[in-house]
Amino acid sequence: MAAPRPELIFLTGPQRGQRVVLRRDLMLGGRGEPADIAFTEEFVSREQLQFRRFAEGWIVERFPQSNPMRVNGKEYKPGKQILLESGDVIAVGAETELLFVGATDDPHHVLAEYRRDHPETQASPEPVPVPVEAPSPQPLPVEPPAAAAEPMLKKTPKKAEAKPKKLSSSKTKKYFLAFLVYLALLAVGVIVLSQKKDAKDNAEDSSPPRLEAQTMADVLRSDLERSANEVSAQRSLREARTYFRHRTSERRNLYLCLKSYRLYRAYRRPEQRTFLPEDERKYNQAVEELTRKVRDTYDRAWIAEQNSQWPRAKEQYDLLLQYVPMSLAGDDPEVRDVLLGNVMAHMRHVSKRRGKK
Repeated sequence: MAAPRPELIFLTGPQRGQRVVLRRDLMLGGRGEPADIAFTEEFVSREQLQFRRFAEGWIVERFPQSNPMRVNGKEYKPGKQILLESGDVIAVGAETELLFVGATDDPHHVLAEYRRDHPETQASPEPVPVPVEAPSPQPLPVEPPAAAAEPMLKKTPKKAEAKPKKLSSSKTKKYFLAFLVYLALLAVGVIVLSQKKDAKDNAEDSSPPRLEAQTMADVLRSDLERSANEVSAQRSLREARTYFRHRTSERRNLYLCLKSYRLYRAYRRPEQRTFLPEDERKYNQAVEELTRKVRDTYDRAWIAEQNSQWPRAKEQYDLLLQYVPMSLAGDDPEVRDVLLGNVMAHMRHVSKRRGKK
């Protein structure tokens, strides 16, 4: 038997009376595709909000760039996660309100309690027409008879009233056409300004591109350019072996191990750039372990960023910089420019979006 699921009841708005069951642990709501909870009110954003289940319960979260959302009358910023309780009211758009009903509660009981506490939401009865009595007619006053006939006054002729001049038909048409041209130019100007603003907002809000896992692996094993120096090569080899033994002591040691092996190979003459079998095994293991850690951390940060979970995204990008510190990659151009350059671009985007909350 399926476990009970929470419900949403539309209290007001064009969908009043409809119900939605939260059948999945993540459901998106909005006026556009792909919305799990479809709204019909025009003032609801195409991507308005999401409902998500956590261990503590169900939360509701407003999407970035969406219209306002209120829970129990309080407005919340995008990205703010609100833990819901049975009986909470979520308001979106101009007139749509939803009643949240917990999985273990009876929807009829919760709705009845809401209506009892909010009697103003009940439909008011139609007013009963009351007949209005017509007033009784009053007697008209009788004028007293005139005592004597008044002498007839000589009427003076009235001056003819000046009539307003009418505009000619051709002038009226010219004024009307000029007004239409003005309106058209005004509309074009508004559209152009709106498009420029939208393009600027989209450029500022767009997330930097995502790095592929293969790109990360290629960058971490890329060749370094150094002049042949056998002393430096042997020193780099000793450091690589030391860092390999202590690669789990600090997060950066794995990168230092891999970089030292790459330096050893760079300091050798082209025909001598090979490892002993044991060092070949350690080098490949270091590449595999560091690539996996960087890739997994980057993927977690990317997913959090796409879901507007800005603190989580920053936390994961900071962790990645502990595996590959910027201060140690200054002389490692591929790692510095490709991998860390992309990570820093994402961190700037995340910081900017957090500042808009």
